[in-house]
Amino acid sequence: MPKGSGRSGKRPKAKKPPPNRHTLASLSRQWAREKQFCKIVSKSLTVFQGEGGGEVEEPERPSSASENKLSDSDATVDPQRESWSGFRVVDIDKIFKNITECVACQKCRGNVKITEIRRVGLSSLYNLECLRKCGVLKTFRNSDIVKDNPTTKFETEANRRFVLASQALGIKHGGLKTLSAMMDLPPPISQKLYDQTVKFVHSAVQEEANASMLRAVEEEVELSGARDLKGSGDGTWQKRGFSSKNGVVSFIGAETGKVIDVEVMSTVCFGCSNYKGPKQGPEYDEWKQTHEADCSVNHKASSGMMEVEGMVKIFERSEARAGVRYESYIGDGDSKTFPAIVKAKPYGNDLIPKKIECTGHVQKRMGTRLRNLKKDMKSKKLSDGPRTNSPSTTYARLDLTPGVNTRKL
Repeated sequence: MPKGSGRSGKRPKAKKPPPNRHTLASLSRQWAREKQFCKIVSKSLTVFQGEGGGEVEEPERPSSASENKLSDSDATVDPQRESWSGFRVVDIDKIFKNITECVACQKCRGNVKITEIRRVGLSSLYNLECLRKCGVLKTFRNSDIVKDNPTTKFETEANRRFVLASQALGIKHGGLKTLSAMMDLPPPISQKLYDQTVKFVHSAVQEEANASMLRAVEEEVELSGARDLKGSGDGTWQKRGFSSKNGVVSFIGAETGKVIDVEVMSTVCFGCSNYKGPKQGPEYDEWKQTHEADCSVNHKASSGMMEVEGMVKIFERSEARAGVRYESYIGDGDSKTFPAIVKAKPYGNDLIPKKIECTGHVQKRMGTRLRNLKKDMKSKKLSDGPRTNSPSTTYARLDLTPGVNTRKL
């Protein structure tokens, strides 16, 4: 009888491995798609069944943490916005040809044509002209002019959205050139106008972000029932390792799970790097005085200390900024941040922040060490006799899937 076969002469089936984080993520995405499909089917059946039709119950499926964070449950849509409004990518030759074939001059009933007389980026100015004797009938744009930016005279919504999209995607001005070429779009706005728009958009986004975080603070206060709050803090960097020149520190409310304050840390400034004038003297002093308000350098130490200094700043300004104090800090195991907060005494001797250990961080670290231990002890002889993988060894199986057993600690 061949080795490994049973009495039937067939090879036994391999045992199905336990689910890992990759299979769980795949199942979560599959459940999300099934749930969305059930919603569509439910709405369709309700329409066809009429008043007498019963409601279709949706199967409850578990969802991942990423799915919950990225869900649009809190998103709002302007009810006045029509479904057909907004922007479209169109072939102007085809669109204008169809329009001119169906439109006639209101005065002489002659044929008309549409010509482009000016263009800046994606924004164009068109003339609707009569081909007989009436001349220009109407001048119009393909996008509205935005008048809230004093640095530019004729900035349009299409160009501003294009710039905002480039910043969100991280492709910047050079990426817009490539995208425009591939899509057969006109070249984007100039680099100078692009930089002016980025500066204005940044200030507008920053203003809205601050307002959103202040609303999150009030939600946290309402759920906590006090203005002494608890939350978790963490830092992230532009690059891995300790060579990143930019980092962001955020503080998240424990009750709402929303970001209530952030601090951007940077060791570099493009304005300082591009300055080619003298490094001392009256001319330098004048430049420094005008540039100081826009200088982005706010950190002189190592990249690893960005999280420490940023979190201290967040604690120190909490009362002046939102009228709250952070009494409890849920740490992620970092050994420098919390001692620095306590040493800084952001609230004097009236309130000394307390630290709460994050169970998720303990779970991650212990799970890693248990998996490494299992790997290192494989095929090694135990002190009481048999090896760890010996058939005669009786042991309880430990599921090392993240979050299964370690969450109970």
